[in-house]
Parts: sequence; structure tokens; C-alpha cells
Amino acid sequence: MSEFRTRLCLNALEARDVPAAGLDDVFNGAQYLADNPDVAAAVRAGAVTAEDHFRRIGQFENRSTGGFFDTKAYLEDNPDVRDAVTRRGISALDHFLKNGQFEDRNPNRFFDAKAYLAANPDVAAAVRGGQVTAFQHFIEHGQFEDRVIGPTFNVAVYLEDNPDVRDAVQRGILKSGTEHFVRSGIHEGRGKPIAPSGILTQVVTTFDGTSANNADRKYFSFAVPTTRSVQIQLSRVSGDFAKLELENSVGVSVLELEPKNGISSGTVVLQGNSTYILRVGSANNATAQFRVTLTQL
Repeated sequence: MSEFRTRLCLNALEARDVPAAGLDDVFNGAQYLADNPDVAAAVRAGAVTAEDHFRRIGQFENRSTGGFFDTKAYLEDNPDVRDAVTRRGISALDHFLKNGQFEDRNPNRFFDAKAYLAANPDVAAAVRGGQVTAFQHFIEHGQFEDRVIGPTFNVAVYLEDNPDVRDAVQRGILKSGTEHFVRSGIHEGRGKPIAPSGILTQVVTTFDGTSANNADRKYFSFAVPTTRSVQIQLSRVSGDFAKLELENSVGVSVLELEPKNGISSGTVVLQGNSTYILRVGSANNATAQFRVTLTQL
């Protein structure tokens, strides 16, 4: 988007006065200090606060907020913004807060604004009505409701992989697994992104991988453009047996395969305009090399 168009867009949005996310929604002072020891030292010396440093200096040095905004990813995924930051002296976060969230740009590689709106029609209606931005809705409501936030994060997978978080949710300490991920899990290296594997268009599609043990799960995400019946087969290439679970975008299991127990294939009807996730791992505490074959019927 040109600088002229961006300025026009910003003026129009300010005139609409759409509620939107601000710095307080994406800045995490404790994490910012942990990520920036030089700033932490200055804070201990009483020279500055974490937020003041970010406002005046950090954001223009492309330091991340310590929260749910990834400066590096935002600049890499939006080359026009990167050019504007270089030429005009604005920051990546400033662009996102004033423009990007209104343009359905993503603050990181987990939250996908377009996917969020597609999965949540009520939010899409509110956005069209000028009541909120997709990201603001997620910050204020969606993260506590475990709504689908994109193809690279699945809350059911997150809870299964992090039993301590699952226990906290069940005991009411946390409202949701997504809430934990937003507040701390993303910075603890939890919830590694599920790499999208493309759109299911070929008659036969294969996914290959190796699982070191039963705690090492591999994830494959794919989109289904139209409703179709698909046969899924799990084969052992070498080593131990693997097991497979197919889930829809909200974490509901629709198929399980475990060749060790004689179940190596199955047929399911996949719904159009949906995203599915294959979760495959060794059935035992041993290395399993596997192949998943999807055949459209």
C-alpha cells in the first residue's frame, strides 16, 4: 500500500473511531525486560521504566513488545511496512496499531485475522459494522473463549501437550488454554506453530515424517476447499509403529489410526472451506518413520 493510500486509510479509520487494540494490549513489561538486559539494568538504576523505554526508544530499534506482537515477523511478512519503517521513521508496532489491525494484517505468526473472521461469523459481522477490529475482539474476548485463531495454533493440541496448563484450566485458575499461550506460553517456547501444508487439491497427497518417541508429535495442517470423502492411510516406513489423529480446526477428533492395533486406514468426509490437522507420533518410546497418504474418493 502506498504512503498516500495508507494516510487516506488512516484518516478514514480515525473518522470512524473504530475501537481497536492499543499498546497496553500487546506490551508485557516483565518479558520486555527479560528480553532486553540493557533496559533491565537501566530500570534497576531508576533511569527509565520498561514502557517508557519502549515508547521512546525500543520500538524504533525494532525491539519486540514482550507481548503478543512479533516485530520481526511483522516486518518480514509486510515488506511495504518494512520500507515505510526505513524511510519514514515509524515503528512496526505503530503501523500495526494505527493501520495494520484495520487491514487484517497479523501481529504474529499464530494469530491469523482472516482465519479468525472466517471461523467466527459473529466477529466478522461486528468488524463489518465498525464495532471492533478482529485483533481487538481476540484480545478482549476470543482468547478467553478458545476461539479458532488460525491454522498454526490449535488449543486442543496445546492443552494435550501441556498438561500443567490443562490442569490450571480445569481448576478454573485459567479461563482457557489460549489465554495461557498469549500471556506466557508463547515466550516459553510452548505451542510451536503448526506449519500449513497447503490446500488439499491433488487426488493423492502424502506427508512424511519421523517421530523420535511418543512425546515427539509431528503436525501437518491442510485446507479443504470443498467437501469431499478422503481415505487416510498410515504406513510404517522404518522403525517402530506410529499412531495418527485427525482433528478439525476446533480440536475435535474425527479419525484415529493405530497400525500397531491393526487400524492403519480409514475414510472420512472432510467439510469444505475448513482446515484440518494431522497429529502423528510414535506409538512407543522408540523412533518411528512414517508416511501418511490421503486419497480423494
